[in-house]
Amino acid sequence: MRLSAEQCQAHCVDSITAQVFREGEPVPLGPEVLAACGEVVSFDGLPAGHRVRVRAVLTEKGTKRLDGWSEVTTIPADTSAVVSVPLNPVEVPVALSVSPDPAPAGATQLAVSGTGFSTGHGDSRVLVGGVDSTVLTWTADAIEVSLPEGLAGDQVTVIACGLESNPVGLRLLN
Repeated sequence: MRLSAEQCQAHCVDSITAQVFREGEPVPLGPEVLAACGEVVSFDGLPAGHRVRVRAVLTEKGTKRLDGWSEVTTIPADTSAVVSVPLNPVEVPVALSVSPDPAPAGATQLAVSGTGFSTGHGDSRVLVGGVDSTVLTWTADAIEVSLPEGLAGDQVTVIACGLESNPVGLRLLN
């Protein structure tokens, strides 16, 4: 198992932990393996013929971002097996509100509050009326952006680490 530096950046993760479990058993066959992005995760000395599943957790500064389990696979004798682990987001970004609301004519900035925004690197941006906005500040629960020129849209959407939030209505005063 390996994630390239580009994949890690797009998903806002910096490390991978993985463990092997015998099919149907809750206790792992060995300790967790920790790897930085770009490193190969491998398990040595697994008994041939055992049917196993791999659990992978991708983290950003210790916070779980993606999590998944492989399909059951049989450990081959004297060889290695490549296992694919489908990953699911642990937390999807949720946009809760925008401020000011309503936005006065000529407003140049907008604040978006919510949860699960991560740290804003990777594939992260804010769409106002479907147009990319310039991000001024970004935290896990608040983002400030410059409003695009000629704003005509009425929705704000946050894309954090490639995951899209719900749209939040934006009322504009003329």
